[in-house]
Amino acid sequence: MASVTKVGEKWRALIRRKGHPTYCRTFRLKVQADAWARQVEGDIERGGTPAAQSVVGRALLLKEVIGVYRKLREGSRPISDSSTEHYTLNHLVDGLGERDVMALNAQDLVGYATMRRDEGAGPYTINMDISKLGT
Repeated sequence: MASVTKVGEKWRALIRRKGHPTYCRTFRLKVQADAWARQVEGDIERGGTPAAQSVVGRALLLKEVIGVYRKLREGSRPISDSSTEHYTLNHLVDGLGERDVMALNAQDLVGYATMRRDEGAGPYTINMDISKLGT
């Protein structure tokens, strides 16, 4: 069951379910928080993982997350256009970039690994790609 609490001038909806991650979002109106909590709880009841649209308000694509990662790295240690990391991120965007981050599952990763293997990548390279995805 979700808890909706007032925090300052806003309302926070917090959903905790055993076996699922915690979902939390803040809204201006209590009605919005209640509606969001019901939607996410319904998603959990139906399929296990709420869609990113429920959690962040819209679909969050993997290519967007990788783009943000690249921008964050520009401030400290930029990713060179000739580095292995650059090519790894490009392969991830090409293979999984259009996927909803919240809906990404093991089958997607297996499909990506199979695609990379068919392109000629070896086990070590595929493992590095998946590891970078975790980063």
